[in-house]
Amino acid sequence: MLPETVKFLELAGARAIDMGTAAEGIRLFQEVLELAAKYADKADAVYQGITPLVASDIAEVIGFVASRPSHVNLDQIIIKPRDQAGPGRFSRK
Repeated sequence: MLPETVKFLELAGARAIDMGTAAEGIRLFQEVLELAAKYADKADAVYQGITPLVASDIAEVIGFVASRPSHVNLDQIIIKPRDQAGPGRFSRK
């Protein structure tokens, strides 16, 4: 990603959507398929005791962002599972 200052100077006044994502805590379909074939037990253990986000959670927010009027600037949206305390830290049940 571009440094924040450069990115926003280039996008100022433009109708653009720049969405960066950090995949931590998001159980992606492709990830599940790849891990399930070889490491099903280990893959399930990663999410044991938490309720991870799924692709539809992210898609819903992307739809919301894309549907805002052109004068609305959503500067930053942080989405993480309720069970996530911080980067790589989860409160497991």
